[in-house]
Amino acid sequence: MTIQQQANSHTFAGRNDRFFQALGRSLNRSAGAPLKVLSFGCSTGEECLDLARILPDANIFGTDIKRSALQKAQVTCPPDITVFMSTQNAIRDHGPYDAITAMSVFCLWPATSGLENITEVYPFSTFESGLLGLFQHLKPGGVLLLQNAQYMVEDTTLADKLEPIDDIVSDSSGWIFKCAPNGDRLTTSQVDYDGRQWSFPDFFLANADRIKDTTHPIEFSVSHRWTPGPEIYGRNPDIALWRKIRE
Repeated sequence: MTIQQQANSHTFAGRNDRFFQALGRSLNRSAGAPLKVLSFGCSTGEECLDLARILPDANIFGTDIKRSALQKAQVTCPPDITVFMSTQNAIRDHGPYDAITAMSVFCLWPATSGLENITEVYPFSTFESGLLGLFQHLKPGGVLLLQNAQYMVEDTTLADKLEPIDDIVSDSSGWIFKCAPNGDRLTTSQVDYDGRQWSFPDFFLANADRIKDTTHPIEFSVSHRWTPGPEIYGRNPDIALWRKIRE
């Protein structure tokens, strides 16, 4: 089995549309070769359906480690979407992939909410091991979409093998704060909406129903701000898309 990251499998349709549209813009398309996209941590299958809708030229694969969620996904998804249990062998057998999405997977929320250091709850080694496990199944030139990760790609051993794609900074790489490898909190998230700047908890509490209404989506943006302390130059915590540039 792959390493379980996030334990919470809650999801809903349309929540990642802006990220998937940006993913579509970044993909390399070769004539006659259908794209292969893996939804890692697909939960109950809504993400796979969204990917199929936004990327109609792709073969969609979904995998999850939680059996109850996977059983729902197998019912939710049509036969042309392949859904399977998350093991390294199964991921390898269906790959390699032109893109892998990991949406709110490389985090442990809400268990880390309010913590200034998350090491005891979600250590950096768990994040890095999971990322390495996906990287080996990504094609050269393929794209990793990593949203709501609590650590940063630049701190892993993959830092020189993945190139950031600066496309969706206005939407940010997610609302969960980022941490240093030692677990110390590095950022806070800020939401710009309706002419105001909100903390994410306040924004979500005030607009939860409207956020989930995908038929009339509201326009907002999320960005990260470094917490007070030593500044970290040349790094952008809002990058979500990464291209594989070398093995």
